[in-house]
Amino acid sequence: MVRIRSRALLGSLLLLSVALAAACAPSAAPAGRPAAGSTPEPSAAAPAQTAATVAPAGPRQKVRYGTLNIFGDAGIFIGIEEGYFAQQGIEVELTSFDSAANMVAPLATNQLDAGGGAPSAGLYNALRSGVNVRIVADKGHSDPTPPGFPVSIYLVRKELVDSGRVRGVADLKGLRFGQPAVGISPELDLVEFLRQGGLTPRDLEIVILGFPDMVPAFANGNLDVAWIVEPFATLALNQGTVSILGYDHTVNPYHQVAVLLYSPEFSRSELATRFMVGYLQGLRLYNDAFVKRDPTAREKVISALIKHTPVKDRALYDQMTMSALDPDGKMNLESFERQQDYFLSTGTQQGRVDLSQFIDLQHIEAAVRQLGPYR
Repeated sequence: MVRIRSRALLGSLLLLSVALAAACAPSAAPAGRPAAGSTPEPSAAAPAQTAATVAPAGPRQKVRYGTLNIFGDAGIFIGIEEGYFAQQGIEVELTSFDSAANMVAPLATNQLDAGGGAPSAGLYNALRSGVNVRIVADKGHSDPTPPGFPVSIYLVRKELVDSGRVRGVADLKGLRFGQPAVGISPELDLVEFLRQGGLTPRDLEIVILGFPDMVPAFANGNLDVAWIVEPFATLALNQGTVSILGYDHTVNPYHQVAVLLYSPEFSRSELATRFMVGYLQGLRLYNDAFVKRDPTAREKVISALIKHTPVKDRALYDQMTMSALDPDGKMNLESFERQQDYFLSTGTQQGRVDLSQFIDLQHIEAAVRQLGPYR
């Protein structure tokens, strides 16, 4: 059983920007993707007890999860619908947010147990200032393995293509460009994308716009180009107002675009590992569906996504480009340092933070020990 409650958006004391959204579009990570980055020592959180992954008898324990109601939360939704969390003695309570930025304060104060989105300058500034949340698992990355699993999809208004105004990346100079926030991880992908045309973000007229609002903005001519995620990319393509200009995985492959976060109190509990077991089981079924193309898994996953995301039209799932979710929860740890380098260079991050204090791998390691590696 899952309880869903809506909550007024907390004006976050700290910006961890992303509607992502970024997180956003999840897609199965091909099983053999190269490992990237070295593994830092687990944080000072108390070691997870593997025995705790066996659900205790008695009433289910509640885990409060902050969701953006997007595909980046596929592992959670599948875990709920397939009973993986119930098997771990867990009842997931979903609280809806319109931005991961608004999850930081309740996570830091243990009002939420878990949530997440795109790493950002705001998150790193918050960690540096003493906010103690834990980065624990993958929640979305790009992967170039054919046919390609993007998070960000670069769309341009079709009228500009049809008129010959835009033939390539170099022609984007001066156009109105939509993105959901500033100082977030997909900006690194944008920099590499624009580099193909000799441009930088300064060459664009950047407007801050949520992903759902980008679809009508393209239609009424108020937006020229944007990075966007699924399902909104397919919705825009189906209305016939945009063309695809590129994908993030071609310019910045294996970039860690979104992460799962734990609150400090939750990360020290045995419940956190049991939750991770259910989450990874959900991610594995997702990979079975979209990487291994197992038809039975696909139907189960699509049913869960239809129930918990705005995409209710089953036919759209045959059109969408899914992005990558690692079935063992692994993260590209090198991405975090490159993100810090970029945010420091733009002035959005105030100083470097030692992330080894906040990256906590004990729960995915314990969950994989119990489940075995994904094959």
